[in-house]
Amino acid sequence: IGVLVTDSHRLRVSGSSFDGSKLEGVSFRGASRDNAVSSCTLRGPGHGVGVFRTSSVSVQSSNIQVTRAGILVDNEAQLLASQNTLHGCSSGISVQGKSTAQVTGNTCEGNSAGILIETDGTQAYVADNSCTSNSNNGITLQGRSSVAVQRNTCRQNGGGILITGAVTGEVNRNTLERNGNGLSIQDA
Repeated sequence: IGVLVTDSHRLRVSGSSFDGSKLEGVSFRGASRDNAVSSCTLRGPGHGVGVFRTSSVSVQSSNIQVTRAGILVDNEAQLLASQNTLHGCSSGISVQGKSTAQVTGNTCEGNSAGILIETDGTQAYVADNSCTSNSNNGITLQGRSSVAVQRNTCRQNGGGILITGAVTGEVNRNTLERNGNGLSIQDA
């Protein structure tokens, strides 16, 4: 781990480069609140930024190229991710568990999955993102969640937007071009 933050508040990590971290380049755990990662470069075999437990973090204007998830959020954490570039990751942005997320203005290109929301009864706002040339879906929404998916561009992915499970909310004004499937809804 490049930087490990546990139970800390208002910590800012900016303008830094992390290369080769096996777990996470920057990791937030415990009850860490109102922390931020901005204008960083993260590369390596692990996750770029990990947000766990009840932490709240914003990740902005960073360039992330890692083997695992670019940004991983799990277990009741809160994420604001905006204006990031995520390339070559297993998933550009992955939100899991009972986490909440606002994911806006990111570029997810050349990943296995672009944006993956696998939640259980939480909320996600996914807007104004560009998901291009991801081998699976540009955006995947799974589980039991309330979502707003608006004004995203999904182009040349294995699939554009996939919705499975008890997902409620709005999916509108998205541009879906040259994907395996445009909008796919299963078991909803």
